Amino acid sequence: MTENSLYPILVISEQELNETPFGELHNKFTFEAVKPSQELLPILQAEDFALVILYKLGQNEKIISEIRSAYDMAQLPIAVVGTAKSPKGLYERGINQYMNNSASLQEIEEKICGLYSFSDTHRRLFADEERLKLAVKGSNSGIFDYDLINKTADYSTRALELLALENGEAKEGSWQDLTANIHPEEKETVVSKIENHLKGDSPRLEIQFRILYSDGTHRWILMRGQALRKDGEAVRLTGTVNDISSSLSYDNITGLPGRHIFFDLLERC
Repeated sequence: MTENSLYPILVISEQELNETPFGELHNKFTFEAVKPSQELLPILQAEDFALVILYKLGQNEKIISEIRSAYDMAQLPIAVVGTAKSPKGLYERGINQYMNNSASLQEIEEKICGLYSFSDTHRRLFADEERLKLAVKGSNSGIFDYDLINKTADYSTRALELLALENGEAKEGSWQDLTANIHPEEKETVVSKIENHLKGDSPRLEIQFRILYSDGTHRWILMRGQALRKDGEAVRLTGTVNDISSSLSYDNITGLPGRHIFFDLLERC
């Protein structure tokens, strides 16, 4: 991180900032300190913070719950500095990172840098999503967005239509919903490619497959997407789907029916 980082870090502590390790990092980050007795949400809403650090307050469920009622783990990361060696169930409690109080200043700085980078990546991804939404507005593209940590999903109306999820099939909030109505011949390949991408084996997703609809018809769909990662682990999957059936139907040069039409006719015989 460089001096005077753009977004400040909020430290919640009974101690003054200069009595914590963060006082020694003021040349690399911008810190603001508040007491745990203060009302947090108005403070968080008044300024755009990169992350929140709870210093020597234990895994304060009240404070964490208050923050998580308004911000998910991607929107506003929470780090806890305490005395426990290896606390369990951090994600379940809404905590992104734990730092032991006995850690060196360098270790604390490295973990803050990691969370700050994650927060910055999320901001850029969100900005890209907003630009993407504007770009596809009025077009035939559909957008999907999976939060792999909080198990939530967001679809545009067009994405639900193209993926044949309009009748409430998208219930789990997991990326597996994407494959619910894929043609059996392509489903295994698509699932494998998505899993490999989430593992980090590919830089981005680009897959073609058929979606089966309730009326017995199908369309060819092109899916493009990319995972957002934290410490190498996929935490979010965002992308688009498009109907490419017409482009696959006829050869661009000869104008003759393509192989997809030929195989469709074979299936109907």
